[in-house]
Amino acid sequence: MQDFELTPLVFPALPKLPSDGIWMLEQLSRRKGRRAQALLIRQSRFDGDLVLSDDRVPSSSWYGDRQVEALICTGDLQINGDLIDDSSHAKPILIVTGSLHLRSWLRGGMSAFIDAEVRASGFVVGHYNDSALMVGGDLKAAGYLPRARPYKDCPHILPHQFGGRIDARELDVGDIDPQGLREHFDPGVLTEEDGEIYLDERAVLSAVRERRPVWRLAADRVEQEQV
Repeated sequence: MQDFELTPLVFPALPKLPSDGIWMLEQLSRRKGRRAQALLIRQSRFDGDLVLSDDRVPSSSWYGDRQVEALICTGDLQINGDLIDDSSHAKPILIVTGSLHLRSWLRGGMSAFIDAEVRASGFVVGHYNDSALMVGGDLKAAGYLPRARPYKDCPHILPHQFGGRIDARELDVGDIDPQGLREHFDPGVLTEEDGEIYLDERAVLSAVRERRPVWRLAADRVEQEQV
């Protein structure tokens, strides 16, 4: 792709990251193969969605066969759309040496290390394989819906950490029951399968894009309680 440059992998310094994030990058650096590659994101602004991975379509083939272990943006990255990682694969990781500004972020198996702030006009939402997210500054979003759990090989490390504060309505959706989903979310972002209720992460992104509600309105919750 013309917006990316293939290069030998050299991890950049991210001094603002939480100490656990710096440690994780050090471990990844030690484990990288001698022929490990990185894709440098040469473009600082994308006018639309940026799909980094999607298991439903062969969108990752442009880097999947090149031993790419990291996608690296040196400086700020602005996406006037959604950032999509809809895959369970752990590689590559995403590194941004500045801030990340976007509409919404669907987070999958791709760990992310952002040295400054993350600002989303919409939602940061993890699916079942939500991975590490280390941010040196604040997280600002309309909603923050993590699912991540500590890795088995480092159970003492919280997978999501921020050097600043979280300025977002936050709800861990990893273990929430159907009643909790109905209480917090608009029916338009929920789906039913085999009698079970789930949060539809793609529907969350669509609702933000179409300016429809994601959170259940307070009046709706009161009405539900009275039924």
